[in-house]
Amino acid sequence: MQSIEMNADWKALIDKGIALRAKKEGLSAEEMPQRYADEQIKEIERLGYVLDKDMKNTLVQALTRFFICDIGPATFSILAVLGDDKQKANKMITVSHHCLQMATHFLRHPPSFMNVRELDELVTLALFHDVYYYDDYLHHDARVLDIFGKYLKTDYAKQVIGDHLNITPDREAVRKGQFKSNLDMLKQEWVQMDWYLTMVNLQKESPKPGLNTVLPLEFFHHMLGRVLTNNFVLPMSSKVLDETMSAPPAWVYGDNDKSGDVAAAAAAPAED
Repeated sequence: MQSIEMNADWKALIDKGIALRAKKEGLSAEEMPQRYADEQIKEIERLGYVLDKDMKNTLVQALTRFFICDIGPATFSILAVLGDDKQKANKMITVSHHCLQMATHFLRHPPSFMNVRELDELVTLALFHDVYYYDDYLHHDARVLDIFGKYLKTDYAKQVIGDHLNITPDREAVRKGQFKSNLDMLKQEWVQMDWYLTMVNLQKESPKPGLNTVLPLEFFHHMLGRVLTNNFVLPMSSKVLDETMSAPPAWVYGDNDKSGDVAAAAAAPAED
């Protein structure tokens, strides 16, 4: 069982790791996580999402913790491989890698009963569900809900991830495949992934190369932007935007360029 003492040792390891990274970059230990967060936020804004001060502050809190927790390995991962004499070091992961594995899982295997907004919120909270290990190990599930809570418009992510420390496995329900509700089913999927499968590097456990490839944080930028702004942004280059603003849609005239004909038809007076 993971102890508070073990977590204290892990925090000391993280502090040392950040100090070493900062020294190489010529920055202070406080500047390293902040720089990482600022870079990620700029990339989300470049996608077209308009983030206000509160949204940016929310992301800073989550992303600085994500950066810090990417130094490891995580104590739960060390415990998970103690009985495995083969490739122990290769199977151990950081807290942030564990979070990426959880977020990737639910993106790859979205619950069939969820709509897009519900899935966006589930994946977003999964992405940061353990990053407050460093600050508040005993209440880290509630902490992520504290910072994202006001942006959540649905219930599944709140009920599962915001209280995931209190979810316990129901082996009989899993064995029979019978659950009281969709929420109960989701909780059991969460605890199976969180407590067991994602405590080690799934890519090392997979029998097929690439089967359990973990998506990088940058892959989730659109989801973060959508959850915070409640807006959908379609990717569009400035060149395409400039060209299309003054031209009719491509579907009007298909493959052959008949834009002149279309313009003439539009300008011609209507027939009686």
